[in-house]
Amino acid sequence: MSVGLEREPSQAVEPASGQSDSGGAGRAAERPTWPHRHLLADQAQVAVAPATHHLFLDVGRTLPGLARHLIPRRRFLAGLLGAGYRPTTLASVDAAMSNTADLPPGCVVLTFDDGLLSQYVNALPVLLDMGVPAVFFVLPGFGDGVHRYMGIRELQALAQADVEVEAHTCNHPNLPRLARLNLNAFFAELQDCKRLLEGITGAPVNFVAYPSGAYDGSVLDAVARFGYR
Repeated sequence: MSVGLEREPSQAVEPASGQSDSGGAGRAAERPTWPHRHLLADQAQVAVAPATHHLFLDVGRTLPGLARHLIPRRRFLAGLLGAGYRPTTLASVDAAMSNTADLPPGCVVLTFDDGLLSQYVNALPVLLDMGVPAVFFVLPGFGDGVHRYMGIRELQALAQADVEVEAHTCNHPNLPRLARLNLNAFFAELQDCKRLLEGITGAPVNFVAYPSGAYDGSVLDAVARFGYR
């Protein structure tokens, strides 16, 4: 499926030379992958849609004529449901992969990265109206002077609507590279972001989406150390 991609935050660090930003398996030290590391174990049964957040972006047309511009989003979700997919929460997939619950049939996890304000304005109303669960991986307090991001009010509204709000770090760095350059800053991107986001939403933050999909052994060790699933 081809989608129009909005540029990542301007402060994001590009992947290392030779590393693709589009995902995929590999044996390199820094491997792009799905947002949630455990989902790699069972890709045959669990479908994850990490690019879905780009389908809902319509910056500049988020308020005037909003209802008209929500129609393509509604059609997309209706098509997904009509094809037999059943959007589910990341928590339910994690429970299934931990052998504490059955895997929902036909499950797909819809994810939205970066915490862009357009996701809140354009996507959330459709998701809530259609009763479709999704997970938002956000950058609490982030700003790049280019895009508009969700603030405290929007993040709290997501949580109050029972939408999963999870971490995408604080500044969207390349985590393996940052771990080599500044270990304290690397730890802060994971631990401080988790604490900050939990303080905003009042809910546990159990999952993290790796910026640009980059991770290595040091990242896996750190996310486990700081209490991510």
